[in-house]
Amino acid sequence: MATRDWPAGPQWEPQTLTWGARVPTSGWAGFYGGQRQRVAHLGHRQVVTVTLPAWRDAAQAAAREAWLQSLVASGDLVRLRPWHRSVPLGNARGSMTLGASAAAGASSVSVIGAAPAPNMLLGGSFEVDTDANGRSDHMHSYITGSTGAVTFEAGPPLPGATGLRSQRITAAALGTSSGDAIGVRQDAAGIIPGRPYSMAVSVLSATACGLRLYWDWMAADGTTVLSNAQTTVTAPLSAARLTHTATAPSNAASVRAYVWAQANPATGIAQINLDDWQFEQSAAASAFAGSASLAAGDFLGVVGGQLLQAGSAVAFTDAGAATVPLVLPLRRSVTSGTALSWNSPTSTFELAAAELAAAYTPGLVQQPLELTLVEAF
Repeated sequence: MATRDWPAGPQWEPQTLTWGARVPTSGWAGFYGGQRQRVAHLGHRQVVTVTLPAWRDAAQAAAREAWLQSLVASGDLVRLRPWHRSVPLGNARGSMTLGASAAAGASSVSVIGAAPAPNMLLGGSFEVDTDANGRSDHMHSYITGSTGAVTFEAGPPLPGATGLRSQRITAAALGTSSGDAIGVRQDAAGIIPGRPYSMAVSVLSATACGLRLYWDWMAADGTTVLSNAQTTVTAPLSAARLTHTATAPSNAASVRAYVWAQANPATGIAQINLDDWQFEQSAAASAFAGSASLAAGDFLGVVGGQLLQAGSAVAFTDAGAATVPLVLPLRRSVTSGTALSWNSPTSTFELAAAELAAAYTPGLVQQPLELTLVEAF
């Protein structure tokens, strides 16, 4: 018996989909008081009924028939994904793993490593340093006008900010010229010309210097077509949320957004903390997306194993950890450190019945095909 991937192509995409569960239970009522009791036994399974669309291409219809008939004949297992919810409705992303081992029958699992979706153009925000190694994962550091070293530090969220951690960038010796600066940048593609865009970031400077947001609109070939800069704000500031709005020029394809700490002039150590960085298509910055979350009904996949479905909404800690209650208890034990997939996770299923028939009409039109599959462990 082998395990196959569900084929790709429009003739294999469900026309209708029913996603349910099979739960073996025992129930009874007390003879005297009528008290009802229900006991669920191990053996819970997810059940999927797929209706494939009618198909008119003779060759593709024949290939579909052959694949399904061979599946009946072999009894092979099939990897299926939840077509109706291929990515979580919550914004939990990142490299999630199981934080602890759990036995079959457990009603929840420990998940670590979650991070908010880095969806800048849709208003989502992201953490600057995702792995607490003190180095920026999403940004690049710059220093101008000085040969001093630039150091990176991970810190707690800024006062009043809602990000996971701030990124602290320090220049050992910012120069005295008004153009000397340290800063970070983020590139965002997919810009729509003529649309308004907004940027917001929580910034705190440890020394007296100028803070500003600065944009370079880039053409498709990477050349700069226009620069927009916000008026410089004098620091130190207490958890200032700097914002900037501008309209994308007609030939813009991407944007390079900077946060600069510039000498005013200043000498010695220059340091800036960043949190809640956000860039989106809008006339004004929306609220920060917050920490990672799962919505009730979201799926995660145990790599090489089973589909886990969140039984209720889950909010992860700033460190990306949470206990996720499950709709169905674990059907198989899991091991700490096992990777979880949030993008089109899969699990193994088998046909519920060892028979299948494909119906045709004159003209070689293959009628819709319905098949029911059950999780196999």
